[in-house]
Amino acid sequence: MKDINLVVEKGEFTTIFGPSASGKTSLLNIISCLDKPSSGKFLFDGKELSGLGKKDLDLFRENNIGYISNDFDLIPYMTIYENVEYAARLVEKNNIKLKNKVMKFYNMLNYMT
Repeated sequence: MKDINLVVEKGEFTTIFGPSASGKTSLLNIISCLDKPSSGKFLFDGKELSGLGKKDLDLFRENNIGYISNDFDLIPYMTIYENVEYAARLVEKNNIKLKNKVMKFYNMLNYMT
């Protein structure tokens, strides 16, 4: 990848697409803090994350990143709603907030189909 500047505003829904081997997975791995950029920097909410340790990066991902892979990695015996709820339950313990979050993302998925 060369000379990339990407700004995603809070609340925006963004899709990354392009031809095979164009850097989509590399970009997503950097955004999700699974990889570090070989040059340049990644800022989230104005903060550079390259200096964070594993524990802080895990916490950052838990609170800020949603990622659906090409393989979807869904639990096959669960419904789509149950898969979304399972992922949301990892970060939300309040049942009312959990249901609201699940419905929000579930509705987003229904809108996309």
